[in-house]
Amino acid sequence: MLKIVIIIISILSGFALFVPVFSGYLLALLMMIISCFITFYPAAATDSELKSRFYKQLTEVSRALLIFTALCGFSCMMAYILGNHQGKDLVRGYLHFLAKNPVMWFAYLSFYWRFASQDKSRLYFARSFALFSLINLFYCLFQRSFGIDWIHGFSAILPDNRLSNGVYRVSGFMGHPLTLGYCQALASLAGLGLGGVCLRKQEKIAWQLGAAAALIVVLISGSRGPQIVMLIGLSALFPVSVLVKYWKSTLILAPVMALMAVKYGIFSRFYELSTVNLGGDMRMTHWMVYWRIFKDHFLFGIGPGGQDAAISAYYFSLSASDNIKLAHNAFLQYGAEYGLFGVVGLCVVIVSWIKLALRTVVIRRTILVVILATLLGALTQNNLQDSEYVLSFTIWLMLLVTLEVEVRESSKTRRTEAKDSLAREGVQVA
Repeated sequence: MLKIVIIIISILSGFALFVPVFSGYLLALLMMIISCFITFYPAAATDSELKSRFYKQLTEVSRALLIFTALCGFSCMMAYILGNHQGKDLVRGYLHFLAKNPVMWFAYLSFYWRFASQDKSRLYFARSFALFSLINLFYCLFQRSFGIDWIHGFSAILPDNRLSNGVYRVSGFMGHPLTLGYCQALASLAGLGLGGVCLRKQEKIAWQLGAAAALIVVLISGSRGPQIVMLIGLSALFPVSVLVKYWKSTLILAPVMALMAVKYGIFSRFYELSTVNLGGDMRMTHWMVYWRIFKDHFLFGIGPGGQDAAISAYYFSLSASDNIKLAHNAFLQYGAEYGLFGVVGLCVVIVSWIKLALRTVVIRRTILVVILATLLGALTQNNLQDSEYVLSFTIWLMLLVTLEVEVRESSKTRRTEAKDSLAREGVQVA
């Protein structure tokens, strides 16, 4: 019965990467219930060892998240005491922070260690990811051409402001094109990394197939930031030595892909950067607004949520007609909402990610690339405040750690078996 439940959760986890975050929250609740229920049944010795190794790898990240949560909570309290924020919106904003950061993290942490065991549970996730990634790709292809928006009804069409150069900016089954773009860029990089290291052939194929579909979605998305992040991430994931090794394939594919990019206008939205109110000028305005908010409320910020009037005043002071927008920079957003304490807490979490990557062996490059992509995206978008992206990052990070645990445990087992074999043959092993 438990194995069936694990398989179902594995399949649903792959599904949750492509739909609104509510499904991810629902899965988190199910995982906590299941984890509480099975505590009454002792795990096998092998599972206990794998669970211990998984938790040990992620202990520092968990600790950093708790520090981050405490610092942001303290900032909220001080913002209320100092009169920077009033009303229930402060509590609501902080509860949202709790739900998408520590609560979701520890819920998935309680369950995902099972993907490191040898019951092929991660294989079901990989197959689910590949299947839904292909479905998402075909949906996005139709959405790009016809503007279908089934998340709002089968007759719904994307708004006109999503039409650019004769095609629509795709958002898949999510609410915003950048949410889809950054989540899919992350999926393509993590999927390729997992496919390159995993031990099972079927799993390898599934990761690579799903990652390829995600990569194509980013290319046709019409979202500049995710395209840049993905291309930089791919360059870091596959160094020059790989291109040299497969130079013939590279020589053939590069011009073909370049011609397709031009023909289908994959990078056409980059031309908008020079157009007033369509390119980088409004983003600079957002940055200036939130930088001023951060400077004026340096230590504790203005608190999360419910500050539309205060933010509008900053936009009007710059003679900007576009107001009540996000910072389009995750660091500035945390700085404006939680002040210096929030920024320090975020930096503690980022350092814990990097330390985790440096402690690993099998998937070190992939984790570093995933972190790089996340930080690059955070410079021009609020990806670290985006619930869907935080969910996606949490899932991929934990999956990568399960692979590290499984592969290193398998290597350890093989070394032990080899030593035992040599010992039986009378050969002394140091």
